[in-house]
Amino acid sequence: MLTQEGCRSRQIALADQLKREQLDAAVFTDPRDIYYFTGWLREAEHPAALVVGDRITLIAAETPSQEKTVIDEVITYEAAVYATVQLDRVQRLVSTGKAVLNELDGKRVGYRKEDLPQAIVDTVSAQWTAIDDAVVAMQSVKLPDEIACIRKAIEATEAGYQALKEAVRPGLNELEAFAIAYGAILNSAGAIVPYAGDFQSNSMGGRARNRAIEAGELYILDTFPTVHGYWADMSRVFAVGGSPSNLQLEAWEWVVKALEVGEQIAGPGVSAREVHRRMEEVLAGFKHPEAKLLPHHGGHGIGLRAHELPRVDPVFDDMFEVGMTFTLEPGVYHPDLRAGIRLEQNYLVTEDGVERLSSFPLELT
Repeated sequence: MLTQEGCRSRQIALADQLKREQLDAAVFTDPRDIYYFTGWLREAEHPAALVVGDRITLIAAETPSQEKTVIDEVITYEAAVYATVQLDRVQRLVSTGKAVLNELDGKRVGYRKEDLPQAIVDTVSAQWTAIDDAVVAMQSVKLPDEIACIRKAIEATEAGYQALKEAVRPGLNELEAFAIAYGAILNSAGAIVPYAGDFQSNSMGGRARNRAIEAGELYILDTFPTVHGYWADMSRVFAVGGSPSNLQLEAWEWVVKALEVGEQIAGPGVSAREVHRRMEEVLAGFKHPEAKLLPHHGGHGIGLRAHELPRVDPVFDDMFEVGMTFTLEPGVYHPDLRAGIRLEQNYLVTEDGVERLSSFPLELT
């Protein structure tokens, strides 16, 4: 979980950002942002609002533990009546927290335009200023407590892959494969955690189907649990039946080379677009006619969200910074491969380059 020390550091950084933009306060309603600044990882899905100004005030349907969070004041509203969740929870939040929200009238208030409810905008007569870019940049560089959460998510992911490696065989149902991986992830995480990913054999990806995998297929497993609020995102490929063809092995070798090149050149001040381009150059060595060579992004940042900065693709030109956590995931696809190879590792940008955070073997068998 996030630590109080880390949350205080992020609150100080936010206060400095608000001062630079000459803002009096900020309001956050996305649960990930609230967790990021306070350490409160809510269990229920009721709306909440965090008001950051002279004090840190949370308006929510629950009262977080003061021992685990960094919040000055909690105002609770009633989200359920006789255990029935009400349909007007945002209105209840606004009504209960009106006194605090009214203190923002006439002030310059930062907010994230991606998620602020209209009900709050209608209640507060403030000069609203979007601070999305500043918060995105802040969240792309991780503090130690965040990196610890990501490591735990990676540990759970790799437990799932170990269970799958032992279970993958012709005739295994894709739904059963998902259940096997999820069971191992729950045991590793020690809690119910969100989990999703690509579980379709002989396919570039998609949700598990009620279908038995077949000998000779390549089973691309791209899975991503969220542990303590933070994501891991790794891909491995297993040859169903344990005997990959020469073409499948050749494709695997090119993807491994591309991954190694991307890992070697990524580092502080390096263009993510350039990393993508260099991986594409390597994959061009796979000469099979009409093969799809890296038809998707070559990687992305991970953290509170599945996709953060940097974006490793040919469109954007994000730069790697110390403290960023990200993935690289080169891939090649063709029907003759049944269906392709995609290998994904997780990394931390350091002063000297990158540290690979994931360690599960890349081999097909």
